[in-house]
Amino acid sequence: MVKQKGHLRTVYLYADGHAVLIYEKPDKDAGTVEWAELVQKFGPRCDFEGRIIFGSALAKLIKGMFRVYARPASVDHGSENSKRLKIVTQPLSLYPENNMYGIYLTAFPEIINSDWTYQPETAETWDDVREKGYWSDYRIGKVHAVKESVTPQG
Repeated sequence: MVKQKGHLRTVYLYADGHAVLIYEKPDKDAGTVEWAELVQKFGPRCDFEGRIIFGSALAKLIKGMFRVYARPASVDHGSENSKRLKIVTQPLSLYPENNMYGIYLTAFPEIINSDWTYQPETAETWDDVREKGYWSDYRIGKVHAVKESVTPQG
């Protein structure tokens, strides 16, 4: 198998902790080549339902987090002024492992795009994808599964 080196474009992080990483690289003959890699335990504890899609700017940051927390988009999550103006906000909290201070991001999905999108209604588990050769329209280039430990009987 040829080693694939490419640019990490998108991370789909699911509530059970698995992730789908989308890579791309230019090829002189084929143009842009894209593929997916599946990761059973991507890193952070996921305190949300469904999935969060991270663009390239946040994709590498997420891997080093201890916990990711998201809430669905709502007018109720905003400030008094945004509530008065009926502006929908979507909170995302990232917690590093050795830091008691979190990183708090707010998106305004009806006004402007952000580098992340929370989709609480889109559910998928590791068991749904681990044996497939494709994920969405992407060929799976590699699967990073956690090796099951065998405990001796005795």
